[in-house]
Amino acid sequence: MISARHGASVAIERRGKTASRKILALLGAAAFFGSLGSAWVLDQWIFGESRLFAMVRSFPVPQILLLERAVARNPGHSGAWLALARAYSESGLTAEAAEAYENFLALDPRRSEIWTELGIHYLKDGKPEKALEALDRAIALHPQHEDAHLYKGLILLDAFQDLDAAIRAWRQTRRFNATAPDGARSGQDVPPAVVGSLRRIDGSDAAERD
Repeated sequence: MISARHGASVAIERRGKTASRKILALLGAAAFFGSLGSAWVLDQWIFGESRLFAMVRSFPVPQILLLERAVARNPGHSGAWLALARAYSESGLTAEAAEAYENFLALDPRRSEIWTELGIHYLKDGKPEKALEALDRAIALHPQHEDAHLYKGLILLDAFQDLDAAIRAWRQTRRFNATAPDGARSGQDVPPAVVGSLRRIDGSDAAERD
């Protein structure tokens, strides 16, 4: 009788251990696949551009560390570099923003508007020569990119005091959108000397057409 009871208790104990192992295995599998799902969701949240850019605009500073980790984990993701560049820019970190734009353009060099943004940040960082190079890249990719011509003219005037070259750059802008208010396209204050010269150009062009 004792032996039978002992055997039954051993069998029950074994079944209990087997059940415990199965439960632990199920829990482990759930945790593993759950972590994969969480990682996927996190990746989509980090690298989803529309969500990410809205996040950067709302809370630029707290997101910089997250974005830096994102590009460290996935340095080939151009969208993460672009978001990091804009986060740096929103936080006033001009040199860091320029470097992040460079990393983006190394992966996606055909974006003329990003070359323009890089040129603007070079200018803010005191590098007008590099700014002109970046703006020329933007214009080469998209000759009708108004902002690139606008900033090129401003740089030529402010950094190099080359009014004639600035007017030539601005002439291109007016050619593409002659009805736009002076400086309205990029929200910049256009120097009065350039505005006056452009108005004279507009008059001479009209006289030539007549």
